[in-house]
Amino acid sequence: MANLLCSGLALTQAQAQAQAPAAELPEPPSASALKVSPAEEALKRYPPGSITLEAQADAALADALRLRPQQELRYNAARATCYEKFLAEFCLSDARAAHYRATQRIREVELEARQFKRRAEAAASDLRRAEKRAAEADAAAARAADAPRVEAQREARRLEVEGEARQWEAAAPQRAARAREAEKQARLRAAARARAAAEEKARAPERAESARQQAAKVAQTLERAERRERAAAEKARKQAPPAAAQ
Repeated sequence: MANLLCSGLALTQAQAQAQAPAAELPEPPSASALKVSPAEEALKRYPPGSITLEAQADAALADALRLRPQQELRYNAARATCYEKFLAEFCLSDARAAHYRATQRIREVELEARQFKRRAEAAASDLRRAEKRAAEADAAAARAADAPRVEAQREARRLEVEGEARQWEAAAPQRAARAREAEKQARLRAAARARAAAEEKARAPERAESARQQAAKVAQTLERAERRERAAAEKARKQAPPAAAQ
């Protein structure tokens, strides 16, 4: 429907142009097509093969992202302007050509930037893998160089353990003798404690009788002392003067 409308407008404008003075004819399409768009002007800073840094690639992608919608707006505005002119189809053709050229340039810059970033990432990945392989190779070389020392330490430790085992086995008779002696001493101490307990039990009645006799002696001594005190008190009472008695 839009194509039919454009064709109708183009036919009407062609008829009007045939009747219009020659001074009102539009400029040749080639002159309009040669105009440099703002997008192309902005992307002149990125000639082919000029993106060699990641910062440049990021800036180019940012410019492409910014310029693409701007170019679409310019193209739509140019189309709207073309419909107001005679011979709109020539104007639209120039607008399409300029739009194609601008969008193509945006795509070229964007493609180069993305390719550079992919190559840079691939190079960085290769570098990381190479560094990892180099580190692994260095570690393997270090282990290989250290292997004799480690093996020597392992062998020395093995010999030390075997020597300790032989010493332990050689000392087995001494340990057995000490164990037997310790057991003998333990039996002797147990027997001595048993004899002491038996003797203590046997002397218990004798100690009880001795304690009873000692207690009896103490009781007798206390009783005699008490009788002497009573006798002395009675004597003192009898010898006291009569006045003192009153």
